[in-house]
Amino acid sequence: MSTVSTRQPDGEPPDTEPPDPATATKERLFCDGCERTAPSADCWRVDRYVLCRRCQEEYVTAWAMGRRPSPGQYVRDKRFGEEESYTLSG
Repeated sequence: MSTVSTRQPDGEPPDTEPPDPATATKERLFCDGCERTAPSADCWRVDRYVLCRRCQEEYVTAWAMGRRPSPGQYVRDKRFGEEESYTLSG
């Protein structure tokens, strides 16, 4: 059986160990869009922001409909009263 190298491409060891699959599904992250916690497996990290699955859907739908907000603009809009412009029906 071969072993998998945990070294980075430059030969340095990684800064942190890979997440333990047993605990990774239990971790929760804070969504910057809706300001709620969500399972880390459902979160998307873009730039310095974390978006839960629902916020990801809103953000991607906005892009598909022709709007081009940056992740930061999306978070600002959600926090400062423009969230209805991103609301998905259903």
